[in-house]
Amino acid sequence: MSTLDTNTLGNDIQTFSNSLSLIRNYMAIVKPAIQQHLTESDKEASELARAVTCAAYKAGLTKDRPNFSDQELTAFEDRIKIKLDKNKRIIFAFKDKKDADSFKNTMKASSSAPLIPKHLYESSLISLISNVEWIFSKILHSHYQKYPNSVDDSSRPFTFKDLLSFSNIEDAREFLIQRAAEKVMRSSYPDWIEHLKSFMKLKMPYLEKYHDELTEIFLRRNLIVHNGGIINNIYLSKLPKSKSTPQKLGEKILVNEKYLNEAIDKCELVFLLLATEVSTKHGGECDNLFKLINNELAYKHIK
Repeated sequence: MSTLDTNTLGNDIQTFSNSLSLIRNYMAIVKPAIQQHLTESDKEASELARAVTCAAYKAGLTKDRPNFSDQELTAFEDRIKIKLDKNKRIIFAFKDKKDADSFKNTMKASSSAPLIPKHLYESSLISLISNVEWIFSKILHSHYQKYPNSVDDSSRPFTFKDLLSFSNIEDAREFLIQRAAEKVMRSSYPDWIEHLKSFMKLKMPYLEKYHDELTEIFLRRNLIVHNGGIINNIYLSKLPKSKSTPQKLGEKILVNEKYLNEAIDKCELVFLLLATEVSTKHGGECDNLFKLINNELAYKHIK
């Protein structure tokens, strides 16, 4: 990517794009490691399961003889024994402490294993939206710096404490810009777009195709962060009709690899184009910016 002028949004755009590449690379590196770990755990669990099955048969807890050779039955019998206590609870007795520790770890892993890939994708979605919020904040600050009169803060005057903290007019100006940007940032994604159209007069023709999808992506991220991923009425009531889901109230929302990759692609495309439109509106040179986004991803969506 080209090195852009530091007085434009160029550096921020480049940082944003690089950050999303890091998320993709993180998943590409971590996913195989997770799969290898789960495969190795499965092998260990399978071996222990065979030993437990043998011990259960020897203890008379099952009448069906396991499909093991006599030699295997003897070997497994030496490793583990099962008996019932007076309260009919199953007691496991391991000859080797290593087997006992392995059995405990396997039992714990069996319950947590399905959660590992899920955590990878959910944490990556949260990271994605954090980066989107960052570039959007940079876009707002850039616009307010260029057009400070567009900051409508008449309803929130300075306090005396605020005034004491300012060294000069520039400090006060920066304070107003930050406060205005933070107010927009605290609103929802659809409110962001309304602000861009109403106050910044952006056209954003590229947004129409992806607006509902990005709305749902933000809603899903909020659901994971604020409600443990459990579908609630807020999510269902704000979900665009085009993105209706068969999942019901109280169910766990899903984030899989396909969903996450598509979310990254769409967020990258829309917010790179948005930053480019803002830079162009500010009278900046857009040739380098268009070159920056004219990569394989952008080309795939634009064509």
